[in-house]
Amino acid sequence: MITAHTAAGNPPFENLRNGLAGAWLHRGGAMPDAVHHAGAQIYGMAQLQARLLAYVDVIWYMVAVTAILVPLPFLMRRPKKPVHAPVGH
Repeated sequence: MITAHTAAGNPPFENLRNGLAGAWLHRGGAMPDAVHHAGAQIYGMAQLQARLLAYVDVIWYMVAVTAILVPLPFLMRRPKKPVHAPVGH
């Protein structure tokens, strides 16, 4: 799960958040604002990853449906030829 490791106390998460907050502080913000912006930035990263994974899932579903439907025309019977009705007026 994408958000499984985004919890306070997780060292890689803390390092990322502190690094991003430091970058926001370097731009001239206050510490509470920097931490808020860093959290929002991490949230945005998680959203991008979720969208990418959803896109990959849809592609796999399309591959499965295509794999099922490609042999279908070869398994179907040919339609019977139509019998021509006698021409009359």
